[in-house]
Amino acid sequence: MCLFVCLCRGSQNFTHLYIILLDMFVHEQGEITAGSVHRICNKLLQLGLIQPKRSVVLDCGSGLGLPCLHLAMYLQTLCLGIELDYNLFLCSVMNLKKVTAARLNECRPCMPVSFVNGDILQIKSLEGVNCLYGFDCLFPPSLLEHMATLFNASESTRVLVSFCNERTLHTAGYRQLELRGKLSVRMRGSGEATTAFIYMKDSRSQFDRNSVDALFKETIEAYHDGNLHSREFSVDLNNLYLPRSLRKRKQAFI
Repeated sequence: MCLFVCLCRGSQNFTHLYIILLDMFVHEQGEITAGSVHRICNKLLQLGLIQPKRSVVLDCGSGLGLPCLHLAMYLQTLCLGIELDYNLFLCSVMNLKKVTAARLNECRPCMPVSFVNGDILQIKSLEGVNCLYGFDCLFPPSLLEHMATLFNASESTRVLVSFCNERTLHTAGYRQLELRGKLSVRMRGSGEATTAFIYMKDSRSQFDRNSVDALFKETIEAYHDGNLHSREFSVDLNNLYLPRSLRKRKQAFI
């Protein structure tokens, strides 16, 4: 299942975005603070590793969708999010609906976000993706190795935002990585500090459209052709499980 909706950048009030969303949802493991995501975005732009309105970012394990929304609005580029847990995927849908409703009166030229409910291990190619992002320090070895294989083989994927050091990534199979920057970031809720690493590999930026994974092919091609527009979406949220403390808020929102 896939959902995407265009979100306007508006006044760049990202703090307001998080206030809207966190009023409804609890913290998930692997979430970094809004300020941390912001610093990562700044660094990517400062290093010239992202081209606004041209690059494509893939968030592996997108969870509630907070980093994906933030990356897309700040970098002004397509951000794809893939999440295996169907419940978390539905929560990201609720986040999109809530943010869209809150920003409806501020509609301006905007960039798209696409969420997919799927298994990263089933992805066969990263062609069309320029930047790979994920809280990979929590990933099992098999998943990290699969991502390394895809990253090494992709002609278009040049940038990796990781939470693993070079030794860990080399053990997983990543090759020809150049460390371009590292940032101290904090976890939402616990305040625990960790490090985000930004790596780059030499590769041409073009991609073979025939090699784009079927999971993302339609969205990426429409994005580059300038044909990606806001679409209606309909998702059944009645079976979504939430802790008892949040159920009333869920019902009020639906």
